[in-house]
Amino acid sequence: MTDRPKPSSPWADRIEIGASALVAAGASIAYGITFGFTYGVNNQVDYMLHALRLLDPSVLANDWFTTHTLDYHPTFAYLGWFLLRVGGRDGWGVGIATVVAAAAGAMCVYWLARRMLPRALALPTFLLTLLAMLVTGTRELAGTYGFDPIFQPSTVASVALIASMAPFVEGRWLLSGILLAIGGLFHANYLVLGIASFGLAHALLGRDDWRRRVLRHLGPSFVVLVLLSPVILAAARAPDAARAQQILFEIRSPHHYRVRDYVGEFFPLLAWHTLGLGLAGWLFRTGRGRGRRFAALLLGLLAVVWVGSVLAGVFDVKRVTQLFVWRFAPYVDLLMQFVVAATVARCLLTPSAPLRLDRTAMGVALASAAALALLLAFRNKPALEWLEWMVVLGAAGGAVRLVLANRRIAALASRVPELARTYAPTVAGAAAALLLFVSAVRPQLDSVHARSNLMTGMRGPESELYAWIRANTPKDAQILSPPGLERFRLASERAIVADWKSASLTELVEWYRRLEDVSGRRGFRTRDEVCAGYDALDKRRLDALRDEYKLTYAVVQRGHEGSLERPVVYQNGAFAVLDLR
Repeated sequence: MTDRPKPSSPWADRIEIGASALVAAGASIAYGITFGFTYGVNNQVDYMLHALRLLDPSVLANDWFTTHTLDYHPTFAYLGWFLLRVGGRDGWGVGIATVVAAAAGAMCVYWLARRMLPRALALPTFLLTLLAMLVTGTRELAGTYGFDPIFQPSTVASVALIASMAPFVEGRWLLSGILLAIGGLFHANYLVLGIASFGLAHALLGRDDWRRRVLRHLGPSFVVLVLLSPVILAAARAPDAARAQQILFEIRSPHHYRVRDYVGEFFPLLAWHTLGLGLAGWLFRTGRGRGRRFAALLLGLLAVVWVGSVLAGVFDVKRVTQLFVWRFAPYVDLLMQFVVAATVARCLLTPSAPLRLDRTAMGVALASAAALALLLAFRNKPALEWLEWMVVLGAAGGAVRLVLANRRIAALASRVPELARTYAPTVAGAAAALLLFVSAVRPQLDSVHARSNLMTGMRGPESELYAWIRANTPKDAQILSPPGLERFRLASERAIVADWKSASLTELVEWYRRLEDVSGRRGFRTRDEVCAGYDALDKRRLDALRDEYKLTYAVVQRGHEGSLERPVVYQNGAFAVLDLR
């Protein structure tokens, strides 16, 4: 498929390009803002600790997790340090970075649309794809996602991975390779999976010039692989690896790694993939080799996700399970949604162009769409509504095709001025897609303030506890804390024994032992057991923990302090701080 001829008016051409880019940028910024401005929760309670240490080396200087376990994301620590330094220690720089990253990722999808499609289709396709990203949350099985309200290493890696796709389909190997390597520099998992996925894509492209393109494209990633090899090898050679894997897969993170627990989540994944593949034939035939490279990229990602899933889920290959291949599932979904959106846009805006879908492909696509509708009906109402809109728009496109096939209609259309005929499809398609996107994004924008803790502030007994500890205890204090308070280290800036959230892959056995000590529960299996064990803390166990871990303070639930026979130096409605010195 080739792009339509350029209009006779150069200024009109420039206006179209600029206006499309502005609309795409505005939609991308709105998409980014929906993630809100958040700091200091969820995964950041781990990932920002090393950034905080770079900002103030006196903080957490004797904390076990921060100083004695391997930092898997050393590059992110420096970015986090920069954001805290520039945006303030309260985290506004990090919150803004979340919005910027999501908006940049969205613009990279627009970049792909501009490189893959004619101008009339690029903006509507982008807006419809962005609508899908909005209503599905870019989330997939095993807790994976492309973007999330938390700025973390995978956020940067996600932007870089999506950014590498457009130059790949153009055959700009070095640019794509540098972007891919940047993602790997921030997250080793993306590095390994990226090399595997794009390596398979190059194999599918055949032997023509393969040495040059593989060297230019994957060479930067192999340089990063060498730089991060100490981190990767340390993870692979962790002490007591079999026990560590058992703790990781069965106790700490079964929601990520125990495949058989979420087999049902593979069905909507399969439906998206078969739907996209059923409609993608015309895109695979796009001219100048772009369609062929797009197909290779898509199939390379598919192979990594599905082959890895079979090896992990069916054959129980532990190393493959630990690779966490499902992390790339959201990006395969994204490309499949791109295919569906592009097909809908083409049906609506270029009704005279045949899609050339054979009966088998069309049957697969229709069956997949029906299966996906049924699955999403039970999982995600907004996603179902999006799919319904795709069906409506597809039907509208078919109707337009039938109308324009009428000779009288075609004769009337030929009398419309050339400039209007040239730009009417672009304007109409973009306006329709933009209307759908705005209707979906407005409710999320309206709720940003309520969802953003940087805007509303983090109040309550827990935040009051952290503020008191920062103001009234020495920086070298060693504190026994409830293992369920995952914000403790980052918010109080004080060392603790262990919590449920912060677990290092290289020190999982030690992490487990520490939680056994803290909870008094040997052989625990769940977070609830650990928290319940800590709540049953008695004076004898408290004294033993104080001696073993050189503790100076302990935090317990309000009302439990009386039985522990230690001076209370602070209390609020939920917590009490005991002096163990």
